[in-house]
Amino acid sequence: MRPTKADGSLATLQSDGTGAVWSIGNGIGFPTVSDNQVGWTTDKAIAMAQVGDLTYEIKGVVGKEFGSTIDFKFFGQAGWGIEFKGSAGSDYAISTTKGILNVGTGSNGHDDGNLFLSSDANLSMGDTVTVSLDLTMGVQAAALTTTVSKSSTKFEPTINGEKFMNTPYGYAWVGTLTQGQHLVFANADAFKEADWYMDPDFFEKDGDGYKFLPVTGYYAVLADFSLKYFKVFEVTDAYLPVSYDKTTGKGNIWVIGSTGIGKPSYAKNGHNWYTGYTNDIPLAKITDTKYRLTLNAGKEVDLTDNTINFKFFAQPDWGTEFNSDPSITLAGDYASYFTLNGGNVNFAKSNTDMTEAEKALVQSIKTLVFTLDVTNPAAAVLNIDVKLNTSAGISALRNGGNSRAPWYTIDGKRLAKEPSVRGLYIHEGKKFVVK
Repeated sequence: MRPTKADGSLATLQSDGTGAVWSIGNGIGFPTVSDNQVGWTTDKAIAMAQVGDLTYEIKGVVGKEFGSTIDFKFFGQAGWGIEFKGSAGSDYAISTTKGILNVGTGSNGHDDGNLFLSSDANLSMGDTVTVSLDLTMGVQAAALTTTVSKSSTKFEPTINGEKFMNTPYGYAWVGTLTQGQHLVFANADAFKEADWYMDPDFFEKDGDGYKFLPVTGYYAVLADFSLKYFKVFEVTDAYLPVSYDKTTGKGNIWVIGSTGIGKPSYAKNGHNWYTGYTNDIPLAKITDTKYRLTLNAGKEVDLTDNTINFKFFAQPDWGTEFNSDPSITLAGDYASYFTLNGGNVNFAKSNTDMTEAEKALVQSIKTLVFTLDVTNPAAAVLNIDVKLNTSAGISALRNGGNSRAPWYTIDGKRLAKEPSVRGLYIHEGKKFVVK
């Protein structure tokens, strides 16, 4: 139900507190957050129910309407414009006493006005959460209260017998993980293997559990129950993400990008250049100097319009980015098909400039593997490996062929002889892959 005005347009909040209050952001969605998370897509904004004079409410169950990570805020319309902020002196100000949900101020580690779970929230799957906004003291003094009705179902997911806990960024397991370590995710109700996305950069199926692939370190394994996705990154003793150190090459490297990239899928978690732990993708550190990002076409990356657009950052937010400091260059057999536009990874040609053969190559991509080599921490090298889907109307290179017909590169340049370098070529009017 979306409240409307007499003319049929969506209701908005008035300066006296009447009208409507809308919720936009991550960790909330109806009928379920897993199927319809609002995110920062304003068309999905959810109106709070008016439960009294100048009092609004939204209620949901953790794991159903609410995710295990909360990062949404209140607006005066189903779109950008009036928004409630936590910083002092705001025209639409919101505050709360310390409890289940706290309010970001822009200086407390959370964006101004964004709601987030307190470290002692003690929420479990199945708990019913009621969030109330009281405007009786005016829109400049909105009061937020949160109440919880605990579920009677015991909820204690574990990794190798150790429990998850509430952290500043959500429900996570925190501890030392060793490269090659066997991990068992337990609690059948919480972790049903068929339902969860196990990031191939971090986990590999190993008997009754999974092998941990990155280097040994102190990690947080953030469990996003709304997306059924484990996000893994190195943390400090205070549970804060470790930023990339361009003098040592240690820490985390993050990806921020367009809506066509996301894990567990771009369809469920398209980024659109939003920042924060819940949006950005951490790379897996597979050796002391190499970080990896694997994207499968049609799942983690959308290549249908022959575009790609993302960038590497030293933190899950704006700040240090791989462009000039630290610098980044391209390498690999397919490097010529890509470019770095101010550090943004793009195809070298736009969709309108690509030849039909080049478009065919992009559409035949099965997997993109990006390996960021920081042997020189201040000057990263991005190696790009492309795995092609040879069943997509492209033939494999035949062995022992004796045709004298010429060979051409994908952009139409004639070759002196049959190619031996990996890539896509044209021969006898057909496309061939050299592996």
